[in-house]
Amino acid sequence: MKFDLINARIRDNAINYIATLPDTERWQVEVKPYKRGRSLAQNSLFHAWMTEISEKYAASYGDLKAPWVWKQFFKSLFLGEEVGEVRGKYVVETRHTSKLKVCEFADFLNSIEAWVVTELGFDLSHNEWYDEAMR
Repeated sequence: MKFDLINARIRDNAINYIATLPDTERWQVEVKPYKRGRSLAQNSLFHAWMTEISEKYAASYGDLKAPWVWKQFFKSLFLGEEVGEVRGKYVVETRHTSKLKVCEFADFLNSIEAWVVTELGFDLSHNEWYDEAMR
């Protein structure tokens, strides 16, 4: 059970819920400051940038890479990956961008923009989502 304590009523509901838990089992309660996940503006900007990078890269280098390829590339580059092995087959998973908090996603977007400018030599658009996404 998870409670976002946005008011006294919900806080009281959480306390009451905890009070009903049986003593016969072991429980763990964690309280931490709320941090909002990535914003809609960040998600929109990210996907727009992946399409833009795909198109500009194809125009500049003659090699079309789909937006999803760029997404996986940047996740691997800046968020890292975990590798597992099962019977000689390697499985790679990158961190999911949906799990990033707003400030983490802003850092991720800044890293992508800096990399594109430095490594590919072109700027990315600052569209209608940019200012809100980078706050």
